[in-house]
Amino acid sequence: MSDSLSIHPGPSRVQFLPTASAPDEVELLNDKNLAEVLSFLSRHPIQTVGMVGLIHDNGLQSPLNRGAFYGCRNYLGQLEGVALIGHATLMETDSDRALKAFAQTAQSCTSAHLIMCKESWSIWSSTQSMLCPRAAT
Repeated sequence: MSDSLSIHPGPSRVQFLPTASAPDEVELLNDKNLAEVLSFLSRHPIQTVGMVGLIHDNGLQSPLNRGAFYGCRNYLGQLEGVALIGHATLMETDSDRALKAFAQTAQSCTSAHLIMCKESWSIWSSTQSMLCPRAAT
């Protein structure tokens, strides 16, 4: 994480705002994160039923998930995205930054066959050739 300086007119109004850069905030999730992950995913129960089902059945770390669960955090340390990256890649994010960070992480997954998220396809346009080289040609 780096710090950026924001100076506002007036006396003593200097503020340091940490900025985030992907994919540094992408972390492999484990059972210590279980309650936080389920709370994050519960905000959109219909969209996240697949991930929640896998977590309830197998936990966050299991070969039965056919992938690994990752989290992306904002500069306050709060989850702004959860993704299962593997055979089927499922993402739930609150920001374009988290989506892009997960897309960069998914680049290293050679077993991915499906990528699903609620965000518009335009978010993926800049990373499409990275994820699907055949689609770019």
